[in-house]
Amino acid sequence: MKDKRSLISVLSILAAAVLVAVIGRAWLALSVPGQVGTLSVTMLDVGNADCFLIRQDAHAMLIDGGGPDTAASVVQTLQNKGIDSLDLVVITHPHADHIGGLPAVFGAITVKQVLFQAVPDALTPDTPSYAALQAALRAIRDRTEIVDVTDGGTFSFGTAELTVFPVYGSYEELNDYSIVCRITHGLRSFLFMGDAEGAEEARLLESGEPLTADLLKVGHHGSRSSTGRAFLQKVSPSIALISCGENDYGHPHEQVLDALTSRRITILRSDRLGMVTVTSDGYSLQIEEAADAALPDAA
Repeated sequence: MKDKRSLISVLSILAAAVLVAVIGRAWLALSVPGQVGTLSVTMLDVGNADCFLIRQDAHAMLIDGGGPDTAASVVQTLQNKGIDSLDLVVITHPHADHIGGLPAVFGAITVKQVLFQAVPDALTPDTPSYAALQAALRAIRDRTEIVDVTDGGTFSFGTAELTVFPVYGSYEELNDYSIVCRITHGLRSFLFMGDAEGAEEARLLESGEPLTADLLKVGHHGSRSSTGRAFLQKVSPSIALISCGENDYGHPHEQVLDALTSRRITILRSDRLGMVTVTSDGYSLQIEEAADAALPDAA
């Protein structure tokens, strides 16, 4: 009996050692720079609109496509970067300044998956850009998987992971039906807000979703209707991207800029810097293509 107990003890110790080794290797892969490759987030210069290119080594993803007036430049930028295929295209919501360039992208670039979120009929736009998007989606549906992520979902993206948060309740504004998604890469995370405003931010705060992020794509081009102080405190980013250009709305609003500045968050604006790229090795963040920006330590 004693020998049997000794054997069980030895086996238990060996099993524990194996478990520690497995966990240790997983932690090493996450914590050591270079173990998860490189991820880059590029904010394209598309005026007061949104278009973000995310790359993880050989993988590429687009979040929104800018407006119709910058469609050709978006396609040209992708081609100049050697991109002829996109793993994912995320359509945050169907306003023209987010979808207007996508028909041109779908016509020039192979797309494996398109993620969209259903919106109520009463809020569905009756615009030329939306009609063009619907026609473009019909044209590619035989070769592209089109996924409704209203209930949320998780998608692999090379060594990174994309999490789409579900819709929590109903809203009066189309902006609040924006897809909100979070990318994790090693120890770093990136939160993209589309045009989500205060109502959606409040629901997300109540949801308990993991909202902390090193980089925040500021909602609605820096409008005062988004990026509330409680939400910003929860996310606690070190970098904020604001995609904006000449507009009649005053974007980005001073109170949002003040809220970011008071928290010593590095602000990168496309209207000031043009196209901006932030890269991650899974541990540290670096700014590229933004000569006048200085990045604080991403501890």
